[in-house]
Amino acid sequence: MFDWDALSDGEEVEKEAPPNVTPAAEVSGWKVVAKSGAVARSGPSRIGTRAMHTVREGKILHGELEDGWLRLTNDEGFVEVSSDFHPFLVPLDGKLGGSFDFVDAKSILDRLAEELSASRHSKPTPKLQLEGLITTPAQVGEGEDHLLVDFSTAGGQAEGLPQAWMEEARSWLKRLDPKASVPNNVRLPKSAKNWEPQAAVLYALTCGKFDPRDVEEPATPAPFLSVCVATSDHRQSFHRLLYECFQKQTFGDRELVVVHTGVIASETWRSIAESDKKVRYFFFPSTSASLNSPRLSDEVATNPFDAVLTEDDPKELAYWEHGSPWNWEVEREGWTKGLKRNVACCLARGQVIAHFDDGCLYAPEYLSRSVQALLGGPSATFLLLDALREAARKVFAGAASTWFTVSVADNEFRIVDMSQPEPLWELYGKSAHSGQYEDRFNHGFNYIYTRAAWKQQPLPDKEVVGTQDADFLKALVQAGSSVKLLKTEPLSALGWHRDATIGAKDVPANINDAVVLDFLRFRGRECQIPKIFQGLLPSLEAVAATLKSRREQHLTRLVERHGPVYVCTHCNFAVALKKNADSTERTLSTRLHVVDGYELTKAFAKEAMKFDVAQISSAGGAVAEGHWQPPPPGNTWLQNVSQRAAICRNCGFQLGWRFEPNNLPKECASPCCIMTAANGREYCCASCRQHGPYHHSDNCDKKEAPKPQNPVSWVLVRRHLRLRKSANEAIPKDDSSKSRHKETSQNAGAKQVCPAGHPLHRFCTGQGNGGALPYYYICDICDRPARGAEHLWGCGTCDYDMCDRCWSRRQRVN
Repeated sequence: MFDWDALSDGEEVEKEAPPNVTPAAEVSGWKVVAKSGAVARSGPSRIGTRAMHTVREGKILHGELEDGWLRLTNDEGFVEVSSDFHPFLVPLDGKLGGSFDFVDAKSILDRLAEELSASRHSKPTPKLQLEGLITTPAQVGEGEDHLLVDFSTAGGQAEGLPQAWMEEARSWLKRLDPKASVPNNVRLPKSAKNWEPQAAVLYALTCGKFDPRDVEEPATPAPFLSVCVATSDHRQSFHRLLYECFQKQTFGDRELVVVHTGVIASETWRSIAESDKKVRYFFFPSTSASLNSPRLSDEVATNPFDAVLTEDDPKELAYWEHGSPWNWEVEREGWTKGLKRNVACCLARGQVIAHFDDGCLYAPEYLSRSVQALLGGPSATFLLLDALREAARKVFAGAASTWFTVSVADNEFRIVDMSQPEPLWELYGKSAHSGQYEDRFNHGFNYIYTRAAWKQQPLPDKEVVGTQDADFLKALVQAGSSVKLLKTEPLSALGWHRDATIGAKDVPANINDAVVLDFLRFRGRECQIPKIFQGLLPSLEAVAATLKSRREQHLTRLVERHGPVYVCTHCNFAVALKKNADSTERTLSTRLHVVDGYELTKAFAKEAMKFDVAQISSAGGAVAEGHWQPPPPGNTWLQNVSQRAAICRNCGFQLGWRFEPNNLPKECASPCCIMTAANGREYCCASCRQHGPYHHSDNCDKKEAPKPQNPVSWVLVRRHLRLRKSANEAIPKDDSSKSRHKETSQNAGAKQVCPAGHPLHRFCTGQGNGGALPYYYICDICDRPARGAEHLWGCGTCDYDMCDRCWSRRQRVN
């Protein structure tokens, strides 16, 4: 047996396959993921390391690795041990009693190796005898007596707890998430009768991982204001910047509460908390913590570009929801950002709570001015008055009326005024006034509210594209509480970063991700770097440099092992290996609706468009989006196939199309609906057509559309791809004010290349669901902005573009 205990934490070793095991079961490497000796197989094609989790009826249930143990919370289940492309479902013999069950992960893996070695991978998978490996504690909480509580049923069991307490807990749980599911009978420690009802709900939802008994109460008096932060492993590059924002605040009576879920605790936050008593850091180990939100990508332990090496899954589909880009909810395993914020609020000691988000900027006067605008008063010193402290015990909430957006990579700022109409909303089918009004409470990075407001209404337990948190403030408005836009000068900046530093194989992006990034990029108006953020710029630039360096390191390893790779021109995420691209030059002709980014219009009729494309056999960095459509006529090289949009797995930008066998029934035309259309109809039912995919008539068949099958292939627009051959190649900056044209030895007399000598490829603006919007492109020769349905010639490697008129002129001259 291999000596696992000889390995140090995080150490990777090569291990020969056990004897008599077929090559398909070869083990490329093992990795220690906990100091106690728990191990998990890892390989070049795995994104992250998930040791084991429980599975029942195909759905992931609660089961997380913690200190070498796998926690099971269902009555019966399976242990899943994943190796490279070879998952083994190992039935557990008998039913597991008790409230919590623990299985020694190290012993299971050792026993599994023995069983596989003996069985030579025979089918069905051999049962793993776990006798002696399972421990069922008599009680949770180290011997403390427990209360049996039913949170899910009004009037249900409430052993030893006041009825008013239970009603508040049930009501708060329903407002947290109407879809939230907790066991009918939850065992709470007897001391829970002294908890707030909100704490008991969070204890139940997190299966006891959040336990108020584990919280050490600081010796210092409770501050007036708590700044709450929800973060994860993937955001560690931003932690120093966030602390600097907090440290520079002029508001004195404050604390910082950081809730971090992930695999590895942050040494940055630990060291800060040790030296600064205003900082309270809470780490909750979880191998299934929620990934980052799309607007800010950050680090992960493995190479994120490895997604490009995975095999295409024809059943993997993303969907685009029309309307507001913020409304799309992202399905995540584990703790959502909303749930982590609620835990932070529960831990907070202040009467007033403010949010800080990773990657965002907060001026030194931000907290002082925000508290003043929320509660009233002439200055920050008004907090010394007992009468106004009394006001903070009431329900008040608000969000900043004006703020900035900032591109982390380029230090480019724009100013946003939520009280003024935003013309960009007209591109999304809303008026400039109504779109901005509906969006006024969507941005939780600058929320501030009293603790009384949180106790009345929890933050929504969900993860969404962008920063949408409006359900919280809207629910308070509906309850008649005081909620307002805070009229202060802009003192915060919403940071966004398009570059790729984390793979999204498990949760791919969709078009909404690209729409959100576009909206942040173009909303509001341009402005100079605000003076209030000058002191934070060195740290912001350091973050951008760190992210760029990490991306180049990932790319270097990928290119060294697998050769040149095509990356997305918008986020530099690896899309496909060059060796998987057909060398044949092809042009795809189609007809699509035109979106004009300057006139903010979308044409009713479809326009003819042509694209120079690359046909690629495998593109792990892309994902198919939306319903299938017949291929455009006139392309004889596309036979017996259906097409879907192909988008970047990381940023959601449309790259082209995916093609699959054309043997599927017609799908409902409602965006995001996964049902088949009724016979002779475009939709599955009238209700779905009128109200959207989450509403179905009683007579709707609700027949789920079958998933597509292999083989699939990809046809990607060459202008949207950048070929990377080595690390540290020059990447064009996103600066439309400077022309990239110049006469060189490469393009002199050669009309079909850019100044660097790369071939120019034809494309058309305004295609598809957001790809190639016209305001992305300016002719680098005549400096004229592109319009809808205009054909251009471009180089994705250099971000160089030439309009058709200049192309024709150079063709005549040369």
